[in-house]
Parts: sequence; structure tokens; C-alpha cells
Amino acid sequence: MLSGALASLAFPPVDLKVLVWIGLVPLLAALTSSTSLRRVFLLGYLAGLVFFLINLHPLVSAHSWTGWSAEAQDVYARRMSRQAVFMHVIWFSFAVWCALFWGAWALLTQWLTRRRPWRLLLVAPAAWMLLPEWARSQTTFDFTWGFLGNAAADTTPIVQAAALGGIWLVSALIVMVNVAALELWRRRERPGWARRSAAAAVVMLL
Repeated sequence: MLSGALASLAFPPVDLKVLVWIGLVPLLAALTSSTSLRRVFLLGYLAGLVFFLINLHPLVSAHSWTGWSAEAQDVYARRMSRQAVFMHVIWFSFAVWCALFWGAWALLTQWLTRRRPWRLLLVAPAAWMLLPEWARSQTTFDFTWGFLGNAAADTTPIVQAAALGGIWLVSALIVMVNVAALELWRRRERPGWARRSAAAAVVMLL
């Protein structure tokens, strides 16, 4: 739930873009410490559900569009009420459906990595491009709202990666940084942790 909330806060209206770089850390920590595939899927699904319920909420405001029709006040009020209910159903249905891809990503990531950090660094970003973004957009009429890479659109040095691999590569980079942040945090008690963390930060800045 924390990961879903943090990741969603990187988008408008809160727009704290820095949160997208650490938002998945709680979820990744939970996934890599769990051995039950069912629990892993549910954790990913819950995070995705929270993310999409927050991120897709602007959809409910689309009911206020009236087109070019001229109607009596009571007819207009009834139609607005029906449209509001319809858009709330769309909002909730999209959130429920899109969260499935977060759950599938969590399941695939945990199954392929088996707590091996070096695998996680490669598998998690690749699986993210495949499931929560590409596959999800294919099943929702190319709906790309909520792609993690969108939160980096204003960061010119980072978004240049899109020239090589589109929004997918930017999202993969964000997931990779989240994995690296988790591993650095887990090693905080080891000698040289501060030095390695500083070196990693310098590399990312460069």
C-alpha cells in the first residue's frame, strides 16, 4: 500500500516526482522477503490497486462534458448523475484491471530472481516494461496513464533515454534505481556502506 501511495504521489496533482525513484522500495522489500507466490501476487496487486485508484481518479471528472446538446435543467441533472455513476464505474474497473499487471509483475519478478540481487537488478526492470506498462496498455486501448517514466518527463538528462528505448526504457531505469536503493539500504550495517552509497549516487548523477 505504501508503494502504491508513494508512486502515485509522483504524479499530479501532488507531483513530487522524486518519489518515483524510491516508491517501489517497500514493495520490492516485501516481495524479496516472501516465499509464498500467492502472497507475492497479492502484495503486487494491492500496491497496484492503491496506485491506480489514486492515479486514475481524475477520470471521474470526465462526466461533466455535455457535448452540444441543449437540455432542460432537470433532464441535464439526471444525465449528469448517470454519467457520474458511469465514470466512477470506469475508474474503479480500470484500477482493478490494471492492478492485475502489478501483481503479475511481482509474481514473475520473485519467481525469476529467488532473492538474488544481481538478477533482481535486471529482471525487475525488464518485467516492468513487459507487464505493468506494455501488456497493460495493450489491454486498455493503449492507455498509458501512470507509466513510471512519465514522472521523469521534466528531467531532461534522464528523459534522453527515451531516444533509445521510448518511455519503456525510462520506466526500466526508474525500477532499476528502486532496486539499487533497496540493496543499498539492506547493506547499511556493512563496512563501507556510506562510501558505496556515495559512489552510487555520483554514478546516477553523472
